[in-house]
Amino acid sequence: MVMAYAHHGLVGQAVETFEKMKLAVLQPSQASFVSVTSACSHLGFVEQGCVFFKSMKLDYGMDPSPDNYGCLVDLFSRNGFLEDAKHVIETMPFPPWPAIWRSLLNSCRMHENKELGEWAAEKLVQLVLENDAAYVLLSKVYSEEGSWSDAAKVWKGMRARGLGKDPGCSWIEI
Repeated sequence: MVMAYAHHGLVGQAVETFEKMKLAVLQPSQASFVSVTSACSHLGFVEQGCVFFKSMKLDYGMDPSPDNYGCLVDLFSRNGFLEDAKHVIETMPFPPWPAIWRSLLNSCRMHENKELGEWAAEKLVQLVLENDAAYVLLSKVYSEEGSWSDAAKVWKGMRARGLGKDPGCSWIEI
């Protein structure tokens, strides 16, 4: 139920259902924590999301999974706590994976943090050389702050590596 509510944007109901599970002394799963932390992230409930994350170990004796850490990074970065997200990435017991770096890099774009965005892009490129995401997101970090020459350098670097952004498309079936 927690997952279904969170997936459909019913964040309040997801959190409420999770709290009812606690009162009923039911053991939440890793997926329940992922769902409730993700729900908090999307609604900006940073403090509540941190409480849920910490309660995994403190209240239930569960070690957070990579997915739980991914949600924590998203919780911080999406809501502008970029240094906290960086700290989680640097201290989590798992090596960071591309989705973690993309989450931080995209949030650096949204919250206009060029320096941290450059760092995240560098880390992402080290993991996946042939992926255009790091370059595209970094160019957006630059262009959204008006650094057009830096954005152009990123695009030139992409082309020099033989990379290109695949054009997006969508369709509707009637």
